[in-house]
Amino acid sequence: STALNWYVFQGIGRMAVPFFFLASAFFLGKKKLTINTLKGYCIRMGKLYAFWLIATLPVTIYYRFIVPEGSFSDNMIYFIRASIFSSSFRGSWFITACVFWAVIIYILKKRLSWKWIFTLTFSIYLICTVCGSYNKLFFGSTLNNIYSFVSANFYEPQNSILVGGIFMALGRSEER
Repeated sequence: STALNWYVFQGIGRMAVPFFFLASAFFLGKKKLTINTLKGYCIRMGKLYAFWLIATLPVTIYYRFIVPEGSFSDNMIYFIRASIFSSSFRGSWFITACVFWAVIIYILKKRLSWKWIFTLTFSIYLICTVCGSYNKLFFGSTLNNIYSFVSANFYEPQNSILVGGIFMALGRSEER
């Protein structure tokens, strides 16, 4: 039924992504994070990304280059931007976000306390999710302008690399 789908599958699905961010960050943090550990993590995630890009290549080519109207160069630019900031294939934004936030948190941790990292990443998460759902309420406001800028550069911010920061920070917060 529609209600069962909404409450069970959508509910579980909405909890799965934050859980995977937490778990990814937690296991990254099992060792003291050094530049070499970070490089190894990025290489492993890059291999995972490459595997799934190749595995989904026929579908990706179809939906990114054949279905959309527009020139090949426009579609290629869109594909490259989506690959970096959102999704080149279904679910790829998660892999990109893990790498992005692992690097950002590594840099931030050298300069900020966890309190400030949580504040920053939660603020980004809040802007993305609240404006993604309620952007009409903020029309004409500074918050809407920020959301519009992010939307123009990161597509749908609530489904982009930006939302993973708070969960990666929470998963990394207890360094061992």
